[in-house]
Amino acid sequence: MPFGISAACLREPEMIVRLQPDEEEKAVMILRWTLFAVRPLQVKQLAETLIESDNDLDRYPEDDLPDPWYEGVVDEDHVKEMILGRCGSLLQLRSSSAETPLAEFTVHFVHFSVGEYLSNLSATSATNHWANELCLSDSPVEETRFSTIALAASRSIRLTFNDIPGTTEMYPFLSYAAWAWYFHGYHEKPTPTQDS
Repeated sequence: MPFGISAACLREPEMIVRLQPDEEEKAVMILRWTLFAVRPLQVKQLAETLIESDNDLDRYPEDDLPDPWYEGVVDEDHVKEMILGRCGSLLQLRSSSAETPLAEFTVHFVHFSVGEYLSNLSATSATNHWANELCLSDSPVEETRFSTIALAASRSIRLTFNDIPGTTEMYPFLSYAAWAWYFHGYHEKPTPTQDS
């Protein structure tokens, strides 16, 4: 692991566990989704996921979405404060072109070794201080958690068949949830195709 990355992996968990409890919970949720998502989530999917992952949802929490949500926009301040700021220097955004809107950038660890480090923490959760502090579980537990969240997201938005075509723009996490719940739900899961 490169030295700078190694230092960040030691420093950032310390910072995260010192956050207010609700902020710590959101930071851990961001790390979990970045680590365990079947494919990298877009900024708009992760922003929606942070709202959607509340266990007590009976209906979709539209009032909690960022203000310009329905124009397909996630502003830079929201990204810095709500996503990147919570996880320090562990995350970065990537895009396929300069014309890609910020909402469609994907969220990644700054280096693959950050994911490996967190995976190792979660694999040793019973004995690892940071895994316990960050509430990381082993992979099957996290995958089951994500499958449950993905299915709950699908149920929280009451749609008719005619409503579905436009919803992936308005509800980008719903698109991911409908596609990925299967992959999160099985321990011996198939790998999704590259064109998915």
